[in-house]
Amino acid sequence: MRPDLVGLSDDQLAARYSAAGQGPEAAAIAAEAARRDLLARLFPGGQLLGDLSDVGDDELAWCMQYATSEELFRIAAEMDRRNAVDLPEPADTGDAVANMLADRDALAEAMAPAPDPEDWGRLADDESFAAEAAAIAAAHEEDGSERDERHTITRREARALYDEYVSSFSVAAPE
Repeated sequence: MRPDLVGLSDDQLAARYSAAGQGPEAAAIAAEAARRDLLARLFPGGQLLGDLSDVGDDELAWCMQYATSEELFRIAAEMDRRNAVDLPEPADTGDAVANMLADRDALAEAMAPAPDPEDWGRLADDESFAAEAAAIAAAHEEDGSERDERHTITRREARALYDEYVSSFSVAAPE
């Protein structure tokens, strides 16, 4: 999305497209026109469509950048509906630690073949994983896709957020 194109009226955009010829400027203008078309179709009257069942997965993901908090919950609910996973019932052993471990193991089993959460941390030190991620990012930029300017959370930030989350649960020591 280019700020200089966003502020133009449809007539001004069409005039600029006529003068642009063939090339990157014409492609940018066409992309802006396509963005406007999607906004008009998926956010009629400035509100997300009421029925999301006919919206494709890619378009649903695209909507997230324009959605309000309430609309994000609706998008998430639609994605959950489409990709439902039968999750196990929470453990109830009477021991909070045993419950947490049982829940983690049951979730890992339900999410198979995804790697067990215990293995996720090892990916941070895996050079082949880092190389593969870099190759995917390079291929994404080479195919003409625009770079996502939003902040992507790093593993270090995710770990800090998780540590903060865990420390928010104060467990009283037995007396």
